[in-house]
Amino acid sequence: MVSGLSREPGGSPVAVGPARAVAGVCLRQLSGWMALGAPVLFVSNLFALVFGGMVVFASLGYGVEADKAAGRPARST
Repeated sequence: MVSGLSREPGGSPVAVGPARAVAGVCLRQLSGWMALGAPVLFVSNLFALVFGGMVVFASLGYGVEADKAAGRPARST
């Protein structure tokens, strides 16, 4: 297993797990308004994961190699 891709038993990446936990705890305590904040936490974590992945792949030139392998013309920057 690659260390950056560790998963919790539920199958979702670790960074989005706390949002599910917040929703569960808030619903258990009958705090409906607090539980509505959990999707905001989930979306912000998901956005950070996707954006971070884009930055890493772009900085490593992943798209350039894929374009060359597919025979596409080089992009102008």
